[in-house]
Amino acid sequence: MPFHQSAAPLLALPRPAKRLVVMLLDICLALFSVWAAFYLRIDQTGLPHAQQKYVYLLAPLLAVPIFIRFGLYRAIFRYTGLAAMASTARAIVLYAALFFGVLLYVKWTGVPRTLGLIQPLLFLLLVGTSRAMARFWLAGVGGKKRHAEGRMLIYGAGEAGVQTALALGVARQFVLLGFIDDDAAKAGQTINGADIMTPA
Repeated sequence: MPFHQSAAPLLALPRPAKRLVVMLLDICLALFSVWAAFYLRIDQTGLPHAQQKYVYLLAPLLAVPIFIRFGLYRAIFRYTGLAAMASTARAIVLYAALFFGVLLYVKWTGVPRTLGLIQPLLFLLLVGTSRAMARFWLAGVGGKKRHAEGRMLIYGAGEAGVQTALALGVARQFVLLGFIDDDAAKAGQTINGADIMTPA
């Protein structure tokens, strides 16, 4: 089976199921980044002990609501680009501030304060890499988005509409304001930071 065709089962899932898959992936990445931070900071490879387990609870409990607030689970990942990556970075900056603040305030036993710096950096790297790999796996890597001079709305949020947006963006002709699509199920989602709307 060709590499890109291996994504077909995932693409066939309903949108809520796809979002759940991405959310579970982010939870796993949050937990792994906590483990990796403990390993890098105090060379710990075993199970958490004493109050360290609270850090494993804190990471996903902070990350998921913040990611939801920044709309990271509304994005269509095969069309993810620089705008979506910037949203991810902003979300993790807020996450890092809250995560570090909690560790600094509560002072859990066996949890170095520097873990509040190491873990968010690892988490940013893992989440960013996962989004980039998902884009490559689901749709291939597209070109960079350049500066544009005009504005546009595109009717249709399918493959043709996205390709039109990419082509006009490369030509520096327009800034994409959003997509209009008759499919009400797509309303409220985003493609590379541009909202999908339904006709009035």
